[in-house]
Amino acid sequence: YIEEPESDGVPLAVAGDTAWANHKRRNDSVIVDMFQGQYKSAIRCQACGYESVTFEPFMFLSLPIANNRHTTLEACLRNFARLEKLSKNDQWRCKRCKGFREATKSLRIWRLPPILLIHLKRFSFDGPFRNKLQTEVRFPLQGLNLQECTEG
Repeated sequence: YIEEPESDGVPLAVAGDTAWANHKRRNDSVIVDMFQGQYKSAIRCQACGYESVTFEPFMFLSLPIANNRHTTLEACLRNFARLEKLSKNDQWRCKRCKGFREATKSLRIWRLPPILLIHLKRFSFDGPFRNKLQTEVRFPLQGLNLQECTEG
């Protein structure tokens, strides 16, 4: 295990490349080369503006789907990449403020793999029960637009 260095003050490109190089040092294989990508996760304190950025590898995108009659893969990607508000019981501990604060969290694809695997979350959970969603997901056979969920 190689602990990731603090990315405070380090350009994002350098921090992302360092995290990827460390991952590849531990997990170098054809599978990693073909199917793994990298997320950029950012949490921003609403009180002071401090932002914590981390980079994590992924093997597949796990996309939530709406409980509608039909949707598109692009809509699922937008839902995946939407800004999430952390408040009340989900407050984040800010490194600068030294306390729990409301924050926003974003997740973007930083590095795309040559072959992107997509998993659709087809079950919804309501307490101890789960229901299979019957939503039809339409998707293009070519030219999938990933601009809204990628960065870097």
